[in-house]
Amino acid sequence: MLKLLAQVVGPKVLKRELVVQDRIGYKLSLKDSPKGWIKALMISNMTKTWQAANLRCNGLNYYTMGEIKNGLSTRFQKDSPMYQAWLGGYIVEYDSDKKRGIKEYCKLPEADQNKWLWHFGDRSAAMQFNAPVFVRSIKNNEIEGRLYSWTGTTHSDVGSKSSSLYTRGLMDGMAAILSKINPNLSLKGSFFVPKLNKGVPSYEPTELKGYFGVFELSPKLTIVLYVCGTDGFGGLKGFEKFLLDNILIEPTPDK
Repeated sequence: MLKLLAQVVGPKVLKRELVVQDRIGYKLSLKDSPKGWIKALMISNMTKTWQAANLRCNGLNYYTMGEIKNGLSTRFQKDSPMYQAWLGGYIVEYDSDKKRGIKEYCKLPEADQNKWLWHFGDRSAAMQFNAPVFVRSIKNNEIEGRLYSWTGTTHSDVGSKSSSLYTRGLMDGMAAILSKINPNLSLKGSFFVPKLNKGVPSYEPTELKGYFGVFELSPKLTIVLYVCGTDGFGGLKGFEKFLLDNILIEPTPDK
């Protein structure tokens, strides 16, 4: 029943998010087919999540995670370099045009990660960033931005309630949307529902490291690209390459 409902509701949700994308006038896409990642960017409206965290903004989150191996995304497989890894970005419209720094932008993924963990049953969700470090100026599709490296602590999303009926329903919906975005994927919700293995702590503390790319298109419109994980893909330089080589900022056709 959940899978059938997801097949009906998922495309409707995607259509609604694309309306927001067109209104904003920008979108994010994968440049190529990055090795090790699912070959599509999920699109989620973040407005309620951010406003619940007292952030006066609205916008979209585009993201992907580790490819499917043995019936499960490698995001949830602790022996994989893709364990707990994210690749994506936010397109954010703020209510005011006040000047913002990197600490303010860190509040976006903080709220996002905490809500994701809540969806997987973690009622003590926590995401804390150490002070990000400016690396250098960058460009994406000729749009100028700033690159920051960062480290932080959170919980894993693998726990005692991560395979609940609620989580399974949400992941059925996500799989339906991703398969609509890229019909070659044929994803199932079960690919994103991890079960806690014996001897593994539930929602164990996890250290992440990665990069943010900040692109301030106007005083109220900002795009924040992100990549992170636990392994480092061969060190922070590996993260940097994933972020800069694989995510493209584009104006929508009507822009």
